[in-house]
Amino acid sequence: LNIQGLRKAIEFTARNDPAIKQEVSIRWMAFLDGLLSYKKSESYLALNGDVDHIGSKLGLSRQEQDVALGIFHERGLIIHLTATEALQNIVIVKPQWIIDALG
Repeated sequence: LNIQGLRKAIEFTARNDPAIKQEVSIRWMAFLDGLLSYKKSESYLALNGDVDHIGSKLGLSRQEQDVALGIFHERGLIIHLTATEALQNIVIVKPQWIIDALG
């Protein structure tokens, strides 16, 4: 498989991924922009602090915020783990930070 073949395979896979076609509200995109605006100064944010404040300013309920965070996590834009209560309370806006911290 050469580079051109790899590009075509990636493009084909991306175009046929149902998640790519999933519509996301403008408010959710503004929520993501708000989260990522902290990227230069913070590696992670507290769910019950900055994250909730950003979402509330945009009129997003806690449930909407959780769904949006899940989608952003699935897409690799942020890291929001939910396995434990401690992990649920952190939204990592610099994924490389956690990789470096664990490495």
